[in-house]
Amino acid sequence: MRLKELATVLRSKSAGPFMNTIDIFLETDETYRRVRDSGILTKDLIAELYHIRPEEVLGIFFVDEARGIKITVPSQAAWQVETPIAVISMVLSITSPF
Repeated sequence: MRLKELATVLRSKSAGPFMNTIDIFLETDETYRRVRDSGILTKDLIAELYHIRPEEVLGIFFVDEARGIKITVPSQAAWQVETPIAVISMVLSITSPF
C-alpha cells in the first residue's frame, strides 16, 4: 500500500523561512505502529526523494500520542521537486504487512 492510502492526513507546509514540514497522520494505532516500525521512513529515503543529502534532512519525528509523523527538510529541498507532498505520497510504497 502507498502511504497516501494509509494516511488520514498527508500535508506539506512551510515551517518558517528556512524549513518545510511534511505531516503524516494515521487513523489507527496499529497502522501507525506498522509504519513507524517498518523502518521505511529514513533520512536516506527522504534525501533521495527530495534530491538532498541525508544530513540535510532536519528530522523525522514520530509522535505516538497523535499517531503522527513529522518530517522536516530545508525549504529549498521542497522546491526542488514539482509537488513536494506528491513525492512522498506517490513514490513511497509501504509493502510490509499492511
